[in-house]
Amino acid sequence: MKTSSFAGVIPNASVEYVYQYASIRRLNLPDASGLQTPIGSEFLNKFIAILEKHLADPDLGVAQLTRLMLVSRAQLNRKIHASSGKTPVRLLTMLRLEKACSLLVQTDEQVMEIAIGVGFRDARYFTRCFTRHYGISPRQYRFRTR
Repeated sequence: MKTSSFAGVIPNASVEYVYQYASIRRLNLPDASGLQTPIGSEFLNKFIAILEKHLADPDLGVAQLTRLMLVSRAQLNRKIHASSGKTPVRLLTMLRLEKACSLLVQTDEQVMEIAIGVGFRDARYFTRCFTRHYGISPRQYRFRTR
């Protein structure tokens, strides 16, 4: 298993989750050899750029994403899953949680403010999602990473 600076902060299953996310993001990097990127990664790049731009919008969902990407719901799901192995909503949640982790470490904002700032409607739902994915609460994460 890979070693990580996350090892003492979050459980191993969550460390694997972080590595999965990182591998998805690596699909977006140009190949060092200058060869063409994998099929679908241009679409995935555009999709992730849209997610990042609209991250704080709690109304961002598949319906809005299909309009922004100019594709049908089925096309969006199929292309994103083929490129990343994740659903569009799963990628959105992953990005929101990643941004929340950054804010928990880098700011003194309250958890509620961070939750709303990354697109969750309320702090309780955010805390449930965060805990489910990382195995610890946002407050515990902040405490352990400082």
